Amino acid sequence: MLELDAYRRTIKAIDHAYELTLGEAGSDAERERARYKRHWETLLYSEQIEAIRTRRLLRKADKLAIDYAVEDGALWKRSIQLDCWILTASGYSDIRNAVREERKEQWRAAVARIGWVIGIFGSFTGLLSVWRFTRGL
Repeated sequence: MLELDAYRRTIKAIDHAYELTLGEAGSDAERERARYKRHWETLLYSEQIEAIRTRRLLRKADKLAIDYAVEDGALWKRSIQLDCWILTASGYSDIRNAVREERKEQWRAAVARIGWVIGIFGSFTGLLSVWRFTRGL
């Protein structure tokens, strides 16, 4: 989280610096040049944020044994600055939804098992109290 926050702060600082430059630009060509420079300076940090988010999500998906397509056109895009594959917005959403569904299924299975354990424990305590009552304890 700290790394992502540092990148976001850097992007804000770059944007602020270029806002001042854009305000001082006299012609449309200078403004367009400043926008172009700002885009390329912030692109590196934006792609680093996306790459970190992609790695974190894929780590969660791997832990839950969720299959995902590697380098599929709809889910992935090639990072220009970092030369790696990162998830698109729709790809991130699809994999995140798959992770959520798998966690829900695991939770439902755990609740069902806990229900069985509680039922067996309740039956055992009922039998124990009947046994103690019949023995006069």
